[in-house]
Amino acid sequence: MSLAIILWGLLILGLLAANIAGWFYLVSRISRFRCIRNRRTGFLVLLGVNLLLFACMGFMNLLVVVLHLLFVWLAADFIAFCIRKGKSPEPDKPYTAGIVALVCTTLWLTAGWYCAHHVFRTTYDITSPKVDQPLKIVLFSDSHIGTTFHWQTFNRHIDRINAEDADVILIAGDFVDDETTKEDMEKCSEALGRLTAPRGVYLVFGNHDKGYYESRHRGYTFEDLIRNLEAAGVRVLQDETVDLTDTVTIAGRKDRSFTGRKDMKTLMETVAENRYAIVMDHQPNDYAAEASAGSGLVVSGHTHGGQLIPIIHAGEWIGANNRTYGYERRGTTDFIVTSGISDWAIKFKTGCISEYVVIDLHP
Repeated sequence: MSLAIILWGLLILGLLAANIAGWFYLVSRISRFRCIRNRRTGFLVLLGVNLLLFACMGFMNLLVVVLHLLFVWLAADFIAFCIRKGKSPEPDKPYTAGIVALVCTTLWLTAGWYCAHHVFRTTYDITSPKVDQPLKIVLFSDSHIGTTFHWQTFNRHIDRINAEDADVILIAGDFVDDETTKEDMEKCSEALGRLTAPRGVYLVFGNHDKGYYESRHRGYTFEDLIRNLEAAGVRVLQDETVDLTDTVTIAGRKDRSFTGRKDMKTLMETVAENRYAIVMDHQPNDYAAEASAGSGLVVSGHTHGGQLIPIIHAGEWIGANNRTYGYERRGTTDFIVTSGISDWAIKFKTGCISEYVVIDLHP
């Protein structure tokens, strides 16, 4: 078991502990509203709301909502305490801090819901002397089909991407999720067949594409997924290189969660030094090797842009990722990490947006 997994586990346990402790605090706070007035009623109100959230959004999103409400309420109570200069609240006054906490949490998470479910457009301009002609690239990743949208909405995203008139389209992993149904997988694979890019559509797999459970959990195998993608005209790259133009090569890496992955030096042995190499690697955590191997551009996903404030950079803190989101340059290598067009189990993005990326590569 890696150190990163252990640290992620400790973080989750810490959040669960905070959630349990938060329950007692929230019950005591809810009981201060005039319409409730006692802790038994406050407990029943909080329990009912939690059960409703669990039924609608699942345990992970229930945890997210409760923790946000807890921290916002703590902040509101502290600010109210400072305004009162330490005096006890007057019993006949409305519980203003509680009202503010509820309103602020609702508005904040509503914005987070929108940022997760609405796909924005992000652009980058990159220049290299190795490139002999302009190249328009559209990149997207982490669709996790079935999480924030199903095949019908995915088709609309495909329409938007087609409208970009890209030369090449790159899909940087986690196309499906562990909970993606067979219908969604098949119909979304068919939708990829509608992509129009004269230089092709290329895909590398992420840690969720193969699935963490047995194939009967999703109703299809990893091989079924590959067959559907290739039938739609998608070129699946697993530690392979393909010449895109006279000067540009695409190198698609196996995800680091797969066994037998080639190191960057080995993968780049067939790529001439004078060629511009676009490396597709789902997880952004091998920057040193990718830069030293002579990569021109490395595109990744996986991080979902850090997902939530204040744990946006948690992956970097524990050494799981070299970068959480956006653009970075190391030596002569450009790195781009996209936040993805969807989400995993969490249906909120309070620290980033969902997006597809347009990269204009210039000589």
